[in-house]
Amino acid sequence: MLDLRLRDVPTNADIERFAAQNPGYRFERDVDGTLVVSPTGSAGGLRNARLVAALFAWNESLSQPGFCFDSSTGFALTDGSLISPDAAWIAHDRWTALTDDEREGYAPLVPDIVVEIASKTDRPAALRRKLVRCRLLGAAYVVFLDPFRNEHWSDGVAPEGLRRTLCTIR
Repeated sequence: MLDLRLRDVPTNADIERFAAQNPGYRFERDVDGTLVVSPTGSAGGLRNARLVAALFAWNESLSQPGFCFDSSTGFALTDGSLISPDAAWIAHDRWTALTDDEREGYAPLVPDIVVEIASKTDRPAALRRKLVRCRLLGAAYVVFLDPFRNEHWSDGVAPEGLRRTLCTIR
């Protein structure tokens, strides 16, 4: 993970341009304007794929499925940050309430569920701070998984069956 402090705070358009010019890297904007760049290694990509597949399977079991998102999805939060969690879920009614333009861009909302899974290069404390911020901004449930330290941390009320599902990700 690399934190860059640019002279000017990068706009959403800047971040879209950086991402297009640098495939394989994930760009986020922290609340203070810092650009956070994190490439995903092969093993990390495999864990992320398993995570999203597990979240998707859980979603499909619901009577009113919502929408699942992978790590390439950006969300514009009300504090000015732009996050791209490893996995996220949004309730059906919240997603469908967005306009087409909002859905095509960086959705202007905090997901209902936000999940981060640590890679070797991640700073666990920074990921936890991001998740705590998501909770404060309205996420119902946040989860941090660290396969390197065999750690699982969450905050909020876990929807039925989700905690058990996510605990299997390694």
